[in-house]
Amino acid sequence: MAKKVYAKPPLSFQDQVQTWVNRGLQVPDPLRAQSYLSHISYYRLSAYCLPFQTVKDKFNKNTTFDDVLSLYMFDRELRLLILDAIERIEIGLRTQIIYQLAHKYGSHWHDNSGLFIAPYVNKKGDTVDPFNNLQTFLQKEYNSTDPEVFINHYFDNYHTPPNPPSWMAIELVTIGGLSRLYSNLVIEADKKLIASNYKVPFFVFESWFHAITHLRNLCAHHCRV
Repeated sequence: MAKKVYAKPPLSFQDQVQTWVNRGLQVPDPLRAQSYLSHISYYRLSAYCLPFQTVKDKFNKNTTFDDVLSLYMFDRELRLLILDAIERIEIGLRTQIIYQLAHKYGSHWHDNSGLFIAPYVNKKGDTVDPFNNLQTFLQKEYNSTDPEVFINHYFDNYHTPPNPPSWMAIELVTIGGLSRLYSNLVIEADKKLIASNYKVPFFVFESWFHAITHLRNLCAHHCRV
């Protein structure tokens, strides 16, 4: 498909409502709709119009603004429920990764390059170095202008090893980073050890970990669920 120039102008809140009215949406109180659009962008709310359009840009008969708004509010409440559950899942996964690997390899297993897969070239042709990427991330967090209190405590009181132990360092890693860390472990037995706590094969656990991470990111960035 040939690309074209984007030339759509910005619309006032009043014009945004009128656009929907012209497409067949019933809006009994236009001022109320404008008020909502001043807090929830037209573009964001438009995504929730799609289920009410069998034909693109034409609302199904008798669809109201409240139908669209109710779907948006439902999705918002669902995201909050999911985030509440994922918080507990994430903390549990982090705990098991730290606990199992620390007891097997010692407090600073995350600084052992031998536990991670070798650098590789991804589908885009970029070289990915799992161990060094983790170290780069951690060093950035260690040297942040506003580091965590427990990181400051370590550097204020210890000089060896040069980096904090895993139960401090891995607390800094995002859920996406945790998912990648698990996937990048080179020893299959280590993956199995962690996954065994959830009574699923490690490859299933790895897949679930990726899925939960993606879902968490959708919720955290207020995307549609």
